[in-house]
Amino acid sequence: MADNSSQRVADAAVGALIRNMAAERLAVPYAEALAQDWCQVYHEPSVSSHCIFKEGPYSDEEPPFKEMVVHFANKVEKVPFGSKDKAYLYIVIYGARFETLIGSFTKRVEDILYIHPVVHVQKHKKVAKHREVPEGEERVEPKYLKRDRQAPSVGSRVEEW
Repeated sequence: MADNSSQRVADAAVGALIRNMAAERLAVPYAEALAQDWCQVYHEPSVSSHCIFKEGPYSDEEPPFKEMVVHFANKVEKVPFGSKDKAYLYIVIYGARFETLIGSFTKRVEDILYIHPVVHVQKHKKVAKHREVPEGEERVEPKYLKRDRQAPSVGSRVEEW
């Protein structure tokens, strides 16, 4: 979470972080919950997930974490890790085998989201249940964004001679 809990983060910036982590194979998204006012993206570990916590090779058969959740919202929400803090954005890593994040990962988060991240560590018993989107709160694509997906884009017409 950001050190300034009132700091908002653009949806595009969070999307860029999620795509960056997936491209680097640090954490791969496998599920999401999309509501009108909030979103949670659930990630599973991948081949480079240990690079979030340490440099060099990782030879343990256990993955470096069980699940990562990226949460962002349009309104501040209480963070789930025991703190009384509220934030627009937080990242939770469940089942981490290490107690600290490597500086290059927090720097990556800082550079992409343009925030100063604060790291909290606490023990937990299990991975939290995925958040359900309440009926009627599902995210709906605005009408002006809905396009005819079959129509060709500008300059893509093919002419035969």
